[in-house]
Amino acid sequence: MKNFIVAIIIIASGFFKAKAQTCNCAADFAALENAYKNDYSGMQDFAKAHPNYIQTIALIEKQSKTTNDVARCDELIKELINYLNNGHVTYGKTGKNPLYKKPTFNATTPQYNPSVQFLDSKTVKIQIKTCDLDYKNQLDSLVSLNQDRLNKTEHLIIDLRGNEGGGDAMFDTLIPYLYTNPILCYSADVWASPNNIKMFAEYLTNPDLSPGTKAMLQKIVTQGNANPNTFVPMLSNTIDSMIFPKATPYPKKVSIIIDKKCASATEQFLLLAKQSKKTTIYGYENSGGALDYANLNTVFTPSGYWYATVPTTRSARLPKNPVDPNGIKPDVLVPKDVKDIVQWVQQR
Repeated sequence: MKNFIVAIIIIASGFFKAKAQTCNCAADFAALENAYKNDYSGMQDFAKAHPNYIQTIALIEKQSKTTNDVARCDELIKELINYLNNGHVTYGKTGKNPLYKKPTFNATTPQYNPSVQFLDSKTVKIQIKTCDLDYKNQLDSLVSLNQDRLNKTEHLIIDLRGNEGGGDAMFDTLIPYLYTNPILCYSADVWASPNNIKMFAEYLTNPDLSPGTKAMLQKIVTQGNANPNTFVPMLSNTIDSMIFPKATPYPKKVSIIIDKKCASATEQFLLLAKQSKKTTIYGYENSGGALDYANLNTVFTPSGYWYATVPTTRSARLPKNPVDPNGIKPDVLVPKDVKDIVQWVQQR
């Protein structure tokens, strides 16, 4: 009898566990499909490049209507995200999802602190592993503390490998060191869907906004409400110029090392850096290609099991100068057999 009761408990436990692994896949998939269809700032460009996209997505959607299994639904959502093929179009599992695995942190967890290292009397390496603005003060302080030596060092190597982006302002303190001439900066346009404009309107509730930022956001919201489902400019000027009083004599050359993980704000910095006459970009391969469509809105499925990121803006560089999805090509492709890329670049 005792064994019988134990068996019932085990069976019941399996039943509830199985029950917890289900979801309304059709509703969850449809919510994400509609979010990208209505709010994704790159959808029109994607449609032009993929004339059969409606039929392709419809086939995936049809499969979502035949399952309530969480694992299978995850596969279908992943298929949709992969099909859209953009570095800023991503998805993930929330803590509510039965498949969610809590991340573990240990000694091998990456450390993102920036560093400054003088390799010899003529060369300094600055390594920036993230553009998370939580690390900006550290970088600014390091540059300030080493300013005297930096102003006398011929060769600056900026190692950006693994830097997947964050905030554009991360690099503000470095731009004067590579500046040689006015740098062109492109603005972006907001796709003024109701959901996107709602996101920008919510930003206005932040009490810490500067007057300039608040005025910019208010203009976007006003224009977006007046011109729904069109592109409205973020700034008055599509192209602006970054101008410094003069170029610094040192460093005489700037080398930037990249890899496939470099994306988003890191790629924005690369576009600025490439305009300098003393900057050369090195790498084994192109950068990641996740920049053209940005300012992400995070949406959740009805079940609460998944979230996805939806870009709301489109760069004014398009369609002439795209970065997505192929990335930015290094000025110098480093041979694959080079093991120590820093040393190799140092000797150039």
